[in-house]
Amino acid sequence: MSVIRRILRRLVLRLARAGIRRRRAMLVASFALVGLMVAGVLGAFSGTGLSSPLGGGGDVRARGDNEPQATALYLRGQELYDAKLVWDAYSERVLREGQQRGLSLEDTQRQLDRARQSGTKIERVDYIGGYPISNGSMHFYVVFRSDPSRREAVAVPYVFTLDANGKIDSVE
Repeated sequence: MSVIRRILRRLVLRLARAGIRRRRAMLVASFALVGLMVAGVLGAFSGTGLSSPLGGGGDVRARGDNEPQATALYLRGQELYDAKLVWDAYSERVLREGQQRGLSLEDTQRQLDRARQSGTKIERVDYIGGYPISNGSMHFYVVFRSDPSRREAVAVPYVFTLDANGKIDSVE
């Protein structure tokens, strides 16, 4: 009887383990499905990115729904290695503080030129969405950057805080 008991015990344990593994797999699959649905609703896979035209003649328009012009300008400046576009996106406060620390448009252009020379580039930009705050808004992006030392572009999260005038107050 103890042999039958051991066999039944092992069978029950194996069935329980299989059930737990299946539940884990179903839980992970459920989270993945929910994540894809949320990303789809937020437009993360909408196909818009820096490769899409932002406008002609210097007119930079936002790419996605409710995407602010300042963040689109900043990221376009990063893509084109154009410090003027980047600086035009900043708030007066940020520009003033940068100049007080000795930063200049030329310094920013040199940094962008070094990035270009090293082969670093933006492959794609996905605007995730924005959130209003008391003195402006916050906007979230995933920027895919590549450089010659990596096989694939690396996803880099960006959080922009905009002031009440819609200009960039901080970039994280």
